[in-house]
Amino acid sequence: MPVHRHAIQKQICLAILRGEGEAAFDLHRVSTIDRALYERMADEMVQRVIARHSPFSEYYRVSIKNPLGASLWLAGALATTAGVAAIALLQTIEWTALVASPALNGVIGLFAITAAAAGWGVSSWVAHRNTRSKHTLDIVAARFSQPAFSQALADFNAGFVGLKITEALVAEFATSRDPVKIDAVRGMRYLVNFFEFISVGIIYGEFDERIIAKTLRGNIRYVYDKCSGWIGELQQRNPKTLEHFTRVRAHYEDL
Repeated sequence: MPVHRHAIQKQICLAILRGEGEAAFDLHRVSTIDRALYERMADEMVQRVIARHSPFSEYYRVSIKNPLGASLWLAGALATTAGVAAIALLQTIEWTALVASPALNGVIGLFAITAAAAGWGVSSWVAHRNTRSKHTLDIVAARFSQPAFSQALADFNAGFVGLKITEALVAEFATSRDPVKIDAVRGMRYLVNFFEFISVGIIYGEFDERIIAKTLRGNIRYVYDKCSGWIGELQQRNPKTLEHFTRVRAHYEDL
């Protein structure tokens, strides 16, 4: 199987987008496995262009806070200031009398401050990233290992199958004597509160959004879309109800 140059890869992807993929595959002797990869590559090209230039992309993309933002900014500013001062002071050193130069110790001290500030910023970021990833993986593992989530999802599906969830329906189920309906409401409340908690962690940077996207995105979209009518009615009275869950669901609109 030939390894195609960048220009050939571009031609193949453009041919796929024009609907002429089979002809390009035959012309460039693309294997069956690589055909699927090229089709995926062409689709990703379109998705990236749409995401970059769509006027709605900023609306769907949630703003995720960085808990270390202020600390990293301070470390960067301190390192930059000390580095610039060290370079400026370096210009004043008389290299012919280096031992006797009083500026030499100052330059060394400023460069030490630069290195310490940069090291502090990097180590803080690494420690936070590792802690955040661990917390996120713990939450994801709990979703798959603990029976509470699975039971809530099963009750939710069993009680609301084929039904549009509204406030009136939830009130009817909550006051019913049918245990299936009561468990369905209990399961629904568990799920939406769980994903509201997850969404808060994502938005405030305490959970790794990439890990959540790879593991819980489908659950987030499914539960929200199933409950969207009920959530919308609640938000008409109080827009802050499940607001983080709503924002994260919109964030995953095109993913």
